[in-house]
Amino acid sequence: MSGLAQQLVLGLLIGGLYGLAAAGLSLVFGVLKVLNVAHGELIMLGGYGAFWVVALLGLDPFASLLLVVPLSLGLGLCLYWGLFGFVVRADEETRVKNSLLIGFGLALALHTVAVLLWTADERSIVTPYGGAVWTVGGLSLSVVRLVSLALAFALIGGVHLLLTHWRWGKAIRATADDWQAALLTGIDVRRAYLLAF
Repeated sequence: MSGLAQQLVLGLLIGGLYGLAAAGLSLVFGVLKVLNVAHGELIMLGGYGAFWVVALLGLDPFASLLLVVPLSLGLGLCLYWGLFGFVVRADEETRVKNSLLIGFGLALALHTVAVLLWTADERSIVTPYGGAVWTVGGLSLSVVRLVSLALAFALIGGVHLLLTHWRWGKAIRATADDWQAALLTGIDVRRAYLLAF
């Protein structure tokens, strides 16, 4: 039974990261009605970016986020302005179709470039605390995965707070409900789309 419990805990720890990825994907689709199927490849690029920042600069993996997150935000802005910004001007049905085409093309391109640059070999970062394990009630819990789960919950909670208490968060929610009504009330729909993306 302890083997099953261990696998359930491991699934919960990994599921937190999947939930974080899904939150971003659902926010973009919920607001923009755009299916960014290249979302996974963008996460992969962030992972490779963190790997290379750690490998080249010798930073701690968590400290590498200070460089990788702004670069990822910049890439997201470029993708919105260069590719997906044109899609949101169409009606909702056309948005979904066009975003699927753009997303599949982008995913294929990013995947191919990543394989050409870095090969398909698995890479990992070795840290002094990478193998640290807490044992609770016979269950082994990876400290790194626990911290990752805590960060995922904190980020999802932060997005929730921004969407419910921040002025632009409320504008994003209004745009998701009815972009035409939001536009009539004076909300800058384009900015709401950009912030959600």
